[in-house]
Amino acid sequence: MNLWSVDWSLLVAGLGLFMLGMYFLELSLKSLLNQTAAALMRTATASIWLAVLLGTALTALMQSSSLVGLLVLAFVGAGIMPMRNALGVILGANLGTTITGWVVTWLGFSLELNSIALPLMGVGALLKVWMDDRPRLLAVGHLALGLGLLLFGLDAMKTGVAEVAQAVNIDTIKHLSPIWFLGIGMALAAVIQSSSAVVMMVLSAMHSGIIGFDAAAAMIIGADVGTSSTMILASATGAVVKRQVAAFHLTYNLFTGLFAFFILLPAAPYLLKLINIHDPLYSLVIFHSSFNFVCIFLALPFLGLFANWIERFLGKNDVLTRFIHKVPVSIPSAAVVALEQETRYLCACSLQLIAQAYEHPTRISLDGQDSLPQIKLGYANFLDHYESLKALEADIITYGTRINDLPLPDVGRINTALGQVRYAVYATKSVKDIRDDLELLWQATSPAAETLRQSLTEQTQQLLEMGQRWLKSELSLGQLQELDIEQQKKMRALQNNMYKSGTVAGIGFSSLLNVLRETDECRRELLRLFANQNG
Repeated sequence: MNLWSVDWSLLVAGLGLFMLGMYFLELSLKSLLNQTAAALMRTATASIWLAVLLGTALTALMQSSSLVGLLVLAFVGAGIMPMRNALGVILGANLGTTITGWVVTWLGFSLELNSIALPLMGVGALLKVWMDDRPRLLAVGHLALGLGLLLFGLDAMKTGVAEVAQAVNIDTIKHLSPIWFLGIGMALAAVIQSSSAVVMMVLSAMHSGIIGFDAAAAMIIGADVGTSSTMILASATGAVVKRQVAAFHLTYNLFTGLFAFFILLPAAPYLLKLINIHDPLYSLVIFHSSFNFVCIFLALPFLGLFANWIERFLGKNDVLTRFIHKVPVSIPSAAVVALEQETRYLCACSLQLIAQAYEHPTRISLDGQDSLPQIKLGYANFLDHYESLKALEADIITYGTRINDLPLPDVGRINTALGQVRYAVYATKSVKDIRDDLELLWQATSPAAETLRQSLTEQTQQLLEMGQRWLKSELSLGQLQELDIEQQKKMRALQNNMYKSGTVAGIGFSSLLNVLRETDECRRELLRLFANQNG
């Protein structure tokens, strides 16, 4: 075995192109299906079976279990989707990820890849260049480019693995126990953060004769377990629901891994022979889909019990607040101060979330101290943080009400703080209602879209600067009145221009009017917030 003599560049290039193709596929399908996926996810409250089916279908279509997971977290946090049904979507997502193996096997090993990949990349590249101002056609271009890169990368990977096969003494690998390959699959998935890429590598190695069915199946099982690391990392911070879903995902993947490795894998040769499947590649993808499918039915009867268990025992110490949980309401004077501090923290979070919606790089700081972390772009990330904001609002209102129930509370300061909370959340809700439309506007590249974006960015920047000064108690009522008059004029000018021009390429007229209306409503609520302190 002389692996040093192998030219690894082709294999690495193939893996890189494959993952770049997956990125473009996710980018395109997210653009095309994001609103549809969100709407469908809301209906997953109907039944657990619908939740499983939706998880399977959306993951298969969007080619991104992580994006589906983020949407699940957002809707659970909002109370739109029960925990039990959220876990059903996760079950379906596990099955949906196996579709990649079927596509790779059917297209990658049954067809001449270059004859398909090159035209797809060409069409996709041309659409990306020519249709940059039309979001829907641009998304189609990304779809074609992504699929072309995926197939081209797979072809390069196949060639690279074939070269490795010539330098490897297969007899030295055959004696290794499948448990070694189980560990290799887990490590690869955890490092690469893509089970689809691991599936492609395993299929390529199996096609070249480097590993047999048992080793390949063990790596696939390990990859399914290893992908849990993605959700574990994503749940390290934020709402407790993230850790609950991540805990279920890890536990369920360990369960399916143990079942597949110790029970289904030894029986697989006999079962495949029984259904007359002899092709090793199809045998592997059938095995991958089968153990995920069977484990769904094994887990479903216990899903409600497990949901109750993780809600009861996981996340008891989850604290969204920074101040009020440290001060008992039995000391009203200190509690009022803590309430005011918590309110300002919520307002700072609200401003940071508004900055994310308009893709503004501003980082809000509280009382001139460390800035709040920037929020990653994307609709799912916005929803996730918005629901955390709503949960924080509920904690503050409950705390303020409890202070009011005590004798001789400082009613004026309490009411002012609760009013500020209300205005901040209203302002953020206005932006939430147009978050999808804003995403389309920021993707458009026409001159009209650029002009509108620039105007909205300028207005947002003014509001964020005022908000930062308000947090530092450096804002006067006169400055607010000047800002209000100036922004009213700008908003009327934008609306008049919109009625004259009619539309912006790729975005409907009603959507644009909705963007202007809700942006103006956000402005009004923020100005009420800033004025509330001076009242």
